[in-house]
Order: sequence, then structure tokens, then C-alpha cells
Amino acid sequence: MDPQSLVHKKELEFLKFEYPFESVLNEFNANLYQYLKEHVTNDLGQLVTDNKVEEFNKIIAGKNAQEQLQVLKIGISSLNLFIQENWTGPRNAKPSNAQLDLDTVNVDTKKATELLCLDSCIEFSTLPRHPKLLLLAKFVLSANYTHLLSPPWWRLRMLHIHQSLLDENSSLLYNQIESLSQHLVQDPTSILSLHTELKLNFWLELFHVYLTYGVISKIQSVMREINTLADLTMTLKGALGKRTKWQEKNIAQLLLDIKFTESNSEKTNIDTVSNKNEQENTTSSSVELSNTTENLQHNPREGATTTLPHNVKLDDDTRLDTIAYEDAARIPSLSSSQQLIVYANLVYIYRTSPKDGLKLEELRPYIDVLLGQDGQDVGGARLLWGVRYGVLFLRSKLESDHRRTVERSMMQLEELRGSLTKEVPESEMRLELFFMSCIPSANTMESTLANVLVSLGDIKSALTIYESLHHWEEMICCYNLLQLRHLSVEVIREQLAVKETPKLYCLLGDATDEVEHYHTAWKLSGERSARAMKSLGMFHYKKKEYPESIPYFQRSLEINSIQIDLWNRLGYAALQCGDKMDVACSAYNRYVSLEPDDFQGWNNLARAYLDRGEKQRTYNALVEAVRTSNMDNWKVIENLMRVAVDTKHFECALRSYSQLLDIKPKHYDGQVLTILVSAILDMISSTNEQTAPNDQTQLQDSADNDASSENPAKGDQHVQESDQNTDTSVPKNAGETEDDLINVQDIDLNLSEEDESTEQSDPRAPKRDQTPAQSRHLAKSLLTNALRLFGRLTSVILNESELWYLYAQLNQARDNAADALELRKTLKYVTHAHACLMRDERSVKEIEGRRRIGEVCALWSGLVGELAGISPPLGDRRGLLVTARMSLRSSLVGMERQTQVGGEGERDEEVERVRECLGKVEAMLSVS
Repeated sequence: MDPQSLVHKKELEFLKFEYPFESVLNEFNANLYQYLKEHVTNDLGQLVTDNKVEEFNKIIAGKNAQEQLQVLKIGISSLNLFIQENWTGPRNAKPSNAQLDLDTVNVDTKKATELLCLDSCIEFSTLPRHPKLLLLAKFVLSANYTHLLSPPWWRLRMLHIHQSLLDENSSLLYNQIESLSQHLVQDPTSILSLHTELKLNFWLELFHVYLTYGVISKIQSVMREINTLADLTMTLKGALGKRTKWQEKNIAQLLLDIKFTESNSEKTNIDTVSNKNEQENTTSSSVELSNTTENLQHNPREGATTTLPHNVKLDDDTRLDTIAYEDAARIPSLSSSQQLIVYANLVYIYRTSPKDGLKLEELRPYIDVLLGQDGQDVGGARLLWGVRYGVLFLRSKLESDHRRTVERSMMQLEELRGSLTKEVPESEMRLELFFMSCIPSANTMESTLANVLVSLGDIKSALTIYESLHHWEEMICCYNLLQLRHLSVEVIREQLAVKETPKLYCLLGDATDEVEHYHTAWKLSGERSARAMKSLGMFHYKKKEYPESIPYFQRSLEINSIQIDLWNRLGYAALQCGDKMDVACSAYNRYVSLEPDDFQGWNNLARAYLDRGEKQRTYNALVEAVRTSNMDNWKVIENLMRVAVDTKHFECALRSYSQLLDIKPKHYDGQVLTILVSAILDMISSTNEQTAPNDQTQLQDSADNDASSENPAKGDQHVQESDQNTDTSVPKNAGETEDDLINVQDIDLNLSEEDESTEQSDPRAPKRDQTPAQSRHLAKSLLTNALRLFGRLTSVILNESELWYLYAQLNQARDNAADALELRKTLKYVTHAHACLMRDERSVKEIEGRRRIGEVCALWSGLVGELAGISPPLGDRRGLLVTARMSLRSSLVGMERQTQVGGEGERDEEVERVRECLGKVEAMLSVS
């Protein structure tokens, strides 16, 4: 093998952690750093501190592949040691031959911190341990290695670690990450293109990168890639088991069912099945998976310690620690890659699903499967330390909101905190496949522990942790809870006396509500602090001074566009102004592109489009709002229903109305129903005109039975209540209140039956060039669904005359409407409509009520005429006519009594109409 190939092989080993890690650290201490001083530069520390990247590039440009690899190992080892100190532990390790003597790295710690804080505008959320290691890694990994393939991947890893420590998302780092990921995926000369077996590794890492930024659309896209490459399907299903100690019978419990297929090994070269011929195409997780070996997997070495983070058992007098399934073999044995995929799906659901009472129940099967790997051995694989740590941390966050489990949550976090200072397991086991599991940092874990302590009322202990982490915002919240707000101001001023930073001045403004501190922060940053502009905007936003807040929000987003919540607030502020709909549309469009599953964002985008008169876009946005809604929020569905009617999406309008009835069984909207019935009748009339005389095709009547007695199917989906706040027991950031939540905006339309301006560009809209057959099919479907809807409405709403009258009109549109039974059914609806009208005294007094009486009487007289003409007669024909005469006569008498000055001509016209109907009935009686 030629030297270049040997170097590339070594690079692959580094990427997959398939190398003697401790020996590399030993090399770093004994050889590499000295080699760099002697053969590359004798003052690397000065180059790093002065950020002389170009000079460093010139130095290594003339080196061969082997020499460049030696330099790259400096960056790799520095990054891994930084992760060991700030993520995995063991922390506070004593120097030895196998560890880096940090004194040999001649980089000033204070200067390193300043360089990593991105121009002093975005700071560390908590000062990390040994930041010079990260700066050294960033400097070395950012160099131009002309003979190597892996530096872009290592650079991406380093940028992710850097972003994870900052208190704000950096658009600068995000753009660099996007550029590197596109290079790795699209460039045919990249290491990912040349070694396709690494694709799953890459997508798993990129998944955790996008999780850090919270870009949901990217997270969803990457998750699809992961599950496609792994050929992995996971479904929740029922299995018998027991949840409590005193439970005698097994009942249905949620279980995670995992399935892999053989094509997995062909696609990714991850798993090699020992005997493919003897296996079935699909192996279910309900039985033990075959032994596998994989590229993802790091083979355990002899003597490797298998100590994992301790799983604290639930000490409860009723609930079992885990569900006891009837079939103990239900939990499968998973290889390393399978663990990582299940863990990624667990984190994905946790981050993208709403916070509600069912969230823990949905995620518990994933947690049980991963924690159930303890002690299992599949093809040399074992439960990864990082996966175990991450699952226990996530479970603790989930359980911190529940009374029976919050104590276990606190104890588990304490256990995880203590594991970082233990000497076992060794660092190489903790770092195994770290970038594909990407557990929370040690500071994040400690901050979460403090949040749980706050929820338990132990404010003093929480304050101690927050102070050690320099989490001043959380300290302010704690002092506010203790009604000691003045102490939070003192803490911030003490820190300002040490060093003035834009962040501290912003916090001082939050604590004192004095706006001049935000201006000071802006000036101190050299007019580059996105946070200062955001704070100024929020100052006006909370006072509902929306026009004043918009320029500050826009300036903040110009500096840092990866502020998802700020796009939402900008859109809401613009929406409240009334004359800034362009700003609202732009802001909400950007927001839903970053957070596509937020129904409130889609709904408010629809409101902005509607105010601009773009009804088709309004409809499209509301379709997304309903699709993503996880709440019993009838407003969103009603908005879609009304817009669907206005844009002539009648099928959607009927479906939305049915869904509304699932939430509000007696919801009545006469305006919408009138337009729907009018449109359906017009459509049926036009299709009948288009039908040739010899065309016997008729509208299928699938509602032959009385629709009012049907039990119609529910709508497409129930909208379930949720809380969009995803934090668990975390104090709110200083200055944030419940008023910051963006509410659903009501949409009110001036609906009209004819609107020529309605856009028809959307493919989901009804087409104007439909064939007669297509038109008949659409009319058939609409009539069937409308009859079902009216049957459902009239079963619970009995006193709406308009509803019964519209129902009668619809029933007349049936193909068999002339049948005696259908005529009687229609007549029943008309009599209900008439009775409701006459019970309301306003009906005979108001013009609209008198008009409706005239319409009902006209329909009634026509129906009894049809029934009277049927031969042979059905039932008591004379009795029907007598009943009609009595009702029409009472209507006529009531209308004649109501005489008022003005408008008599219009009233007399309706009186004459009723009198004419009565005359027809009496004439039929005279000949019967």
C-alpha cells in the first residue's frame, strides 16, 4: 500500500474512533507537540493567539501527507481532550504519560476565551474548562490540508462543539457548518463520496448539529436520511404487561417494535450478517437480532472497563421501575449502530412533539429499549456509554414534571454529575462514537439539575449551582422568586466591576427595566450585539408598543438570523400594526421555514396573507396550520373552514366542519352552510344540464337512510391540547412573561356566494375545465358528505329553522328525491323549519324572517302537491293537505297582524306569497 493510501486509511480510523486513542494522547504529550515545534513552527501558541491562519497555511502547505497528518492529529487530540474536560469526563484527571500536559500548550487562556466569543457579541453560556484546547483545535483543524480528506469533517465537528457552548445561535458558525456539510455531501472528491459506508455516521452527526440550532425542517430531513440508510422502521404497538406492583392482570402497554431488513447491509455496509441465506428478509425486534459487526462499532479492547452511568431505580410504593412485559424477550438486543438510530429517534420525538401528559408515555418504550441493553452483548457490541448517559439525562428531564418521579429525576442528575469526576470508565470508552450521540455538556447537565431543584423549592442549592456556572439570568429568576430582586442587581454590578460586557448590561436592563442599559450594551459591542437590539425590541414589545419594537427586531435579525423565536415575535408585532403585512408575511414565512410544525405560526401567516387579499395563500397556510395542530383549538379549524368556503374548496370546508363538531358538537355557522348548500345545488344543476338525454349515469345516493340517524365518521383528526413550552422546570429567562406567547389570530371573512377574484392557481382548488364525468363525481361526493354533515347537526341542534330548511333543500337534490319516502322525509325537515320560525316572534316582525317564512311555505306547498299527485297514494293524503293548510293559515294570520309604518310593500309581497301557497293547498283539498 502506497504512503498516501496508508494516510487515508489512518484518517478513516480517526473518524470512526478505530485507533488506540490513549496512545494518540501519549503521542501528543511526548512526540507530536515537540514534532510541531521542531519541524513546523517553534511558536504555535503565538500563531494561535494572534490567529495567523494564513501564515500557518503557508507553513504546512509544503508538507507531505504523512507530515500533514501529524499536524492534524494535534487538532484532533486537542478537540477530544476538550470534550473530555467539558462533556464526558473524567474531569480533574491527574497528568500522566497518557494525558496532555496542558502547560505545554503555550496559549493564553484569557485571550483564547475572547477569540472564541465571536467578537464579544456572542459569549459562552458558561465559561468552559481549558478553552485554549478548543482554540488550538479550531486553529489547527481550520488549516488547508492539501493531501488529506478528513479535515472538513473534523472542522464540522469542532464548529458544532463551539456552538454548543455559546449562549446564542451564531449565524456565522451555522453558515460555515452548512458549507462544510454541502461539500461533504455533494463534492465527488470528498471523503463521504469516496467512502459511502460513512454516510450513516455523517447523518447521525449532522442530526445532532441541527438539534443544537433547533432548525426543525433540517432535523426532519436528516432523520429521513438516517432511517432510509439504516432501513429501519420503528413503530409503537401494544403488548401485555404490568405497570404497578399490585397489578394482578396484564393489560395493554406501549412497546417499541423495531424492524431491520437485509438490504441495510448493502446500502451502508454497516452490518454484516453472519449467514444471510438462513435469515428471513425482515427480522423483527421482538426476537433477538443476529450477531453483527459494523463500521460504526468500535471493537472493545482487552481489559476495557464496561462501567456505565448508574441507572437510579424508582423508589415508589406503587409504580414499577419499568414495565414488566408478559413476554420478557420483548426488548431486543441492539448493536451500536442500532442503539444510535433508536437514540436519535428518541431525541427527535422529544424535540419535535408538544409537551403534554402523553409525552413521557410515548417516549418510555424507546427509553426502556435502550436502558434494557445493559449487560447484553451483540457481536461484540455493548450499550454505548454516551447513549446510556444521554438516555438517563433525557429521562430525568421528562420525569422532572411528574410528582412520583421528580425525586428520581433529581437523584439521577446528581449521579450523572458525579460520574464525570470518576476515574472509571476510561476516557476512550466515554468518547466512543461521541459525535453520533452528542450528549449534553457537563454545564448543561448541572444547569438542568439546578432547574429541578428550583421546581422542588430548593432555591438556595440551585443558586449555588447557577453562580458556579455564571448563569446570571437564572440567578435573577431565583432572586425574584425569593422577592430579593435587589440582590440580582448587586450580582450583576459586581460582575460589571470585574469586566463590562454587552451581555451583562442587557441583564442589568432586564433586572432594572431601565432601557439605557440596553443602549450601553449596544455601544459597548461596537453596534454588533444582536442581543442588545433584541432586548430593546422586547422592552417595547412587552408594553405593546409594536411599531417601536419592529426596527429593533429587524436589526437584531440582520446581525444574527438564527433567532427562531424572534422571527415569530417580529411577525406578531407587524401583524398588530395593521399596515405592515409585508413585514408580517416575510417574518412568518421565515419562521415556519425554521419551525414548520408550529400551527400558530401558520395560522398567523394566513392572517397576514388574508389582510393582503391573498386568499389562496391564506388557504394553503391554514391547511398547514390544521395539519400541524396538536391542540383542541377550534379557532384554527374554523378559520380553515371559512377560508375554504371563500376559495371554493368545498370538500375541505365540509371536512373542517365535521372536525369542528368533534370539538364543539353544537357549533353552528349558518353563513357557511348557506353558501355550501347553494354551491352544491348549483353544481348539481349544472351537471344535470351537461348530461346527455341518453346518459343514464346518476348521482350515487349513499345516504339512503335518514342521515339524522347515522353515526357519521369523525373528521380526519382530533386536535389535541398541548403546551408549546418545551422546557421542564426551567426558570423563565429574565424579562420574559406569559404575555410573550403568540396567540392564534381569529380570521373573519366577509363571505359571499360569488367571488370572481378567488385565485385558482393551487392544484388542490376545483378545476374550471373539469369533464362532465369529473363534475358529476365531485357533485356526488359533496352531496353525500353534506347530507352526512346535516344529519349530524340536526341530531343535536333542533331549533334552527335555517338549518332544517337547508337540509330540506339538500334532500331534494337526491336522485330519488321524487320517491314518496324521500318526499315525506323532506317534508318532515320543512315542517321542522316552519315550526322553528313560528316559535320565534321576531320571524313575523323582521323582513328577513318574513322572507324565510315565504320560502318555507312555498317549499311546503310544492311538496304536498307532489305527494298528493303520487299514485297509488301513500298514507293519509288528505291529512297532509289539512296539516299544511292549518300551518300556512297560521303563518298568514301572524304576518297580517304585523303592520308597521314603512316597508309595507315588501311585507305585503311575502304575505301575498304565503296567501298564494295557501290557495294552492286549499285547491288540492277541494278535489281530494
